[in-house]
Amino acid sequence: MNMAEAHLEHDRGTRAVRQADQDTRDIRAKRCGVVTVLMLLLTLAAQGADAQNQIMRGSIAGQVTDAQALAVPGTTVQIVNLEDGVTQMLVSDGEGRYAQFGLNPGTYRVEATLQGFGEFRSEALRLSRGDTIELDIRLAPAGVAERVTVSPNRAERRTDYSSPSNLITADQIASLNMPTTEDVVNYQPGIVIRRRYIGDSNGTLGMRGANMFQTARSMVFSDGVPLHNPLQTRWNGAPRWSLVSPDEIESAEVIYGPFSAEYSGNAMGGVVKLNTRLPDTRQLRIDSNLFSQGYSSLGAGDTFNGGRISTSYGDRVGRVQFHVLHNHLRNDSQPQNFSIDESLRDAAGQPVALGAISTVNDRSVPSIVYGDTGAERAQTDLFKAKVGVELSPHWTTRVNVAFENRTGEGLRPTSYLTDAAGNTIWGDGNNGTDDAAFSGQAFNVDNALFGTDERDRESLFGSWELNGELRDNWRLQTTVSRFDVLKDFSVESNFNPADPLDDGTGTITEFDDSGWTTLDVKLRDADFAGTSKLSVIGGYHYSTQQIGLNQYASASYRTETRDARTNSSGGATSIQGLFAQLGWLPHPDWEVTLGGRQELWRSRDGFVDSPGASVVQPERDISKFSPKVALGWEPATRFRLQYSLAKAYRFPLPEELFDNEIRTFGTVLGDARLDPEDGIHNNVSMQYGIGNGHVEVNLFRDDVKNTIFTQFQFVGGRPIFSFLPIDKVRTAGVEFVVDQRQVLDSKLDIQVNGTVLDSEIVEHSLRPSNEGKNFPRLPTFRLGLFGIYHFTPRWQSSVGVRYSSNQFDDLDNGDTATRVFGAIDEYFFLDAKITYWLPDGGRLSVGMNNITNEEAFVHHPWPQRTFLAEFSVDVLNELVR
Repeated sequence: MNMAEAHLEHDRGTRAVRQADQDTRDIRAKRCGVVTVLMLLLTLAAQGADAQNQIMRGSIAGQVTDAQALAVPGTTVQIVNLEDGVTQMLVSDGEGRYAQFGLNPGTYRVEATLQGFGEFRSEALRLSRGDTIELDIRLAPAGVAERVTVSPNRAERRTDYSSPSNLITADQIASLNMPTTEDVVNYQPGIVIRRRYIGDSNGTLGMRGANMFQTARSMVFSDGVPLHNPLQTRWNGAPRWSLVSPDEIESAEVIYGPFSAEYSGNAMGGVVKLNTRLPDTRQLRIDSNLFSQGYSSLGAGDTFNGGRISTSYGDRVGRVQFHVLHNHLRNDSQPQNFSIDESLRDAAGQPVALGAISTVNDRSVPSIVYGDTGAERAQTDLFKAKVGVELSPHWTTRVNVAFENRTGEGLRPTSYLTDAAGNTIWGDGNNGTDDAAFSGQAFNVDNALFGTDERDRESLFGSWELNGELRDNWRLQTTVSRFDVLKDFSVESNFNPADPLDDGTGTITEFDDSGWTTLDVKLRDADFAGTSKLSVIGGYHYSTQQIGLNQYASASYRTETRDARTNSSGGATSIQGLFAQLGWLPHPDWEVTLGGRQELWRSRDGFVDSPGASVVQPERDISKFSPKVALGWEPATRFRLQYSLAKAYRFPLPEELFDNEIRTFGTVLGDARLDPEDGIHNNVSMQYGIGNGHVEVNLFRDDVKNTIFTQFQFVGGRPIFSFLPIDKVRTAGVEFVVDQRQVLDSKLDIQVNGTVLDSEIVEHSLRPSNEGKNFPRLPTFRLGLFGIYHFTPRWQSSVGVRYSSNQFDDLDNGDTATRVFGAIDEYFFLDAKITYWLPDGGRLSVGMNNITNEEAFVHHPWPQRTFLAEFSVDVLNELVR
C-alpha cells in the first residue's frame, strides 16, 4: 500500500511537452470518431429489431446436465412466453448454466436441445412479478424426448424495484478478462474500478455520483454477506474483493442509489451483489491465469509478470453441499510513484546530475523527476470453505469461513541520478538543501522517497445464513458475519539499503484490535394480507466496527524492531437500523413503493495518543430517519416509467473520525466531530423492451450536504490531509443502457452504456473560492461497451471498451495538466478475449487489456498493454469422459 501523492509527467523537455499536448488532441479526436461509430452501429441495430417487452421483472435460470449429472455446455435453451409467443434463445455456458433475466410476468415453457440428446420440454411455468424460477434441465439420450412436470424453486421475490439495476449473467462473466473478482463490473453503467494493477489491494469502487475514493458510498455483498469495508475510506477503503475467488461467481447485479429501504445510506452510489455457486455434483476444478504487462514511462521500463491458480473441490451429499478452495495470486506491478521536486531554483554550484527528467506536474509547475518506487510485488492466498444444508424442503442454511494472507513488497526503489563519476545520487539527508542541478535548475533529492516497504495482512472472515418459510407465506432471511484483522502491519525504511546514509532506521505501522460484525434479519411476504397486489419486507440491522492504529520508530527495520511508540489512535462505531418497505399494485399498470429506515449511530472509545498530546474523544449518538418512495407506470406492454425519491444518511467511518498517523507522504488527521452526510436522491427511469433486450434511460440527481472529503493543505511546510465537510455538493446525470441479445438474429450479444455527469461544489464555507468548481474524481462522460460473438457453441470472442473523460483531483480544479503523474486522465481502454469451451465444461482463453497501449494516470499510472491467458478444467469430469 503506497500512498505517496507526488506529481509528474512523461516528458523530457519543453518541446516534448508541446508535442505531448498535440498528441493528446489527436488521440481525443480519434476516440470521438470511434465512440461515434460505435453509437451509430448500436442505434441502427436496436432500431432494426422487433419490439417486445423485456423489462427486468423476473428470471428463469438453471443448469443443464446429462443422465450422469455431468454439465452439458453448448445446449440451446428456449424460453417461450405462452401468452404472446415471444421466444428467448440462449446457450448454456461451460458449466451447463443458463439464465434469462428481464422476463415479464406470465406463463412460460422451457425447451432444450442438443445434438446427441433427446429434446427437453417443461410444463407451463407461472412467473410472477419479481420471481426467479430455478429450473435444472436433465437431458436424456437421443431418441428419448423429455416432457417433465416441475415444481420449480422460486427465489425470494425482489423488493428493490425502486432502484434501477443492471445484471451480469454467467455467459458474460465467462467472457471477461477476469483474473480478479472486481473485473465482474468493469463495463457496467456509471462504474469505475480503480485497480492500478492485477492484485491491487486498493481496487476501489466508484458508482455514479460517488467517486472512486468515496468508498463509503458503495456496498458490495456476496450471497447477502457484506464485503465492503466499514472501517476505512479512500484508497484504504476498497471492498475485500479477494475474499471471493473469481471462479465462484455465478452472476452479479448492480443496483443504483439508496432508493430501497433495505440498504443504508452507504448505498448513495449503489450496491453490487455477487451470487456464488455451490456444486450439485462432485467437482475438482483447477482454474489458472497468467498475465504479463510491458510498461514504459519516464525513466521506468520493464516487463511485469504474474499468475493466479485456484484449486477447488465440491460436491452434494444428500442435503449437504460443500465447496473448499485455495486461491493463490502473485503479480509484480509497474512503478506506482515517482520522485519529484516541484520547487526548482536557479543552479548555483550544485553538482550536475545525469538521468534527471524535466517535466511539469499536474498543475503545470516546472518540475524534475529523479526516481521511482520500482515494482510492487503483491501476493494473496485465500483458503475458503462453504457448506450449504437443506434442513427441510423450506429451510436452508449456509456457513462460510475464509482466511486470507496478503503480502506486498516495494523493495526496488530506483534513483535515476548519477554524478559525473557514475555514482548514484540518493540525497544528503537534508530536505532543505539543493543536492543536484539539471538543465540549469537546482533541486532537492529526498532520501526517504527511496525507502523500501513491506506489508503483511492476515484476515479471518466468517458468516452464517439461515433462510426459510414461516407461516402464511412469510419468509425469513438471517445473516451474521464477522471480519477480524488478525495482522496488518507495514514496515518502511527511512533510507534505501544502497544509500550510504542508511542507518537501518524505519517506521512500523500496525493495526490492533480492528474488525467488524454484522447482523441482518429480514422478513418478507410476497402476497401480503393474502393478495398478490401487496408485498412487504421489513427487518433489523446491527453492525459494530472498530479500528486501532499504532506507529513505532524502529532502530532496525530489517528485523522489524518496535521501539518507541510515536503515535496511537482508534475508536469504534455502531449502527442499529429498522426498516420496512411496502409494494402496492393499485392497478395492473401502476406500482407504488413506500419505505423507511430508522437508524441509530454511535461512536465510542475514540482516542489519540501522540507525543505531547493525549485526547479522549467524546461519545456521540445520532438518530436519523430516511423515507423512500417510488412510483412505477407501464402505459404499454413494452414501456415502463418510474420515479424514485429517497433520503439517505451516510454516517462517518472510524478512519474518518479517529485516524491520526504520520507517513512519508504527510500527516492524516481524522475529525471526531464529523456529522453524517445528508443526501436527497432522485431518479427517473424510462425502460423500453426492444428486440432481444431493452433500452433504458435514467435521469438522476443527488444533493448531498456535509459531504465528507479528504482535503489537503500545507501547514508549516508539512502536507496535512484532513477529513473535513463540504457544505453541499450537487450531482446531476443522464445514464443510458442498450442491451441486445442476438442482434438482428445474429450470434452477437452486446451492451453499451454511457453516463453524463455534472457534479458541482455548491457551498463550501471553509473555502468559498471552491464554490462552482467541479467535484473531484468525477468525469463528465463515461462509456462502457461489452460484446460477445458466439462463433460456435464452443468458440466465442468478446470485446470490451472502457472510456472516461479527464477529471480533477483538487477541489480548486487547478490541476489541468494531462498525461502527467498525479492527474486523473481521460482514457480509452480496448480489451478483447477469445475462448474455447472444453467438452468437460472447462475453457481455454487468451486475452488482452489496453490493446492500444494507452498511457494514462489515475494519479498513479494505469496498467499498459497486458496479455492474459486462462485455463479452467474440471479434473473429475475430464476423467469420467
